Amino acid sequence: MKRSNLISITAIVVMLLMVKGLSAQWQTDIDYDFKIKVPANWSKNVYFDGTDKVYDFYSPDENAAIQLRTFEAPQGITLDLLVSVYEQQMLPAGAIKEGVNNHVSRSGIPGKQGNYSFNYNGNQVGMGVFYAIQNGKGYVISAMIPISMLTQKSEEVKSVTQSFQLLSAKPSGGTTGQQFRVTNITLCDQLDYNN
Repeated sequence: MKRSNLISITAIVVMLLMVKGLSAQWQTDIDYDFKIKVPANWSKNVYFDGTDKVYDFYSPDENAAIQLRTFEAPQGITLDLLVSVYEQQMLPAGAIKEGVNNHVSRSGIPGKQGNYSFNYNGNQVGMGVFYAIQNGKGYVISAMIPISMLTQKSEEVKSVTQSFQLLSAKPSGGTTGQQFRVTNITLCDQLDYNN
């Protein structure tokens, strides 16, 4: 192979890798300790709704929408309470709950996954919602797609929602599936014969 052909092929491969890297971008929020990868051609709107910080993402054709809502979660807030409040205050009247189950995200965040359907602007839509509380922060990630476009849009939407990660999460490095947590620490000012 000629050297000029090799250089041309190398240049094309580098450009393709650069274009692929530009096709999605990380949205990072240090204050709320997360990042999520969204296609570069999706629109983004960030605002506060009361004390909630809200990220809205829309596909270019606006047939897929993802909302990430985050907030400070006081100690008494449970996942069940979060689900109940969200369903009462955020879902439109007439929404049908398909089910809510315990779920662990792809990045290892424990939470609950809810599935709903309802009429939105004359279209029947499906909505999946992931609820999580971690380190004093609450997260609600919802994805909405018209039922008629589920097969066309679901993979693209899943790639975004499954990219959600906490910045403070430590890489697992090959865990066996068992986790531990410190639940009690006792401090003292002297040692006995057992140290």
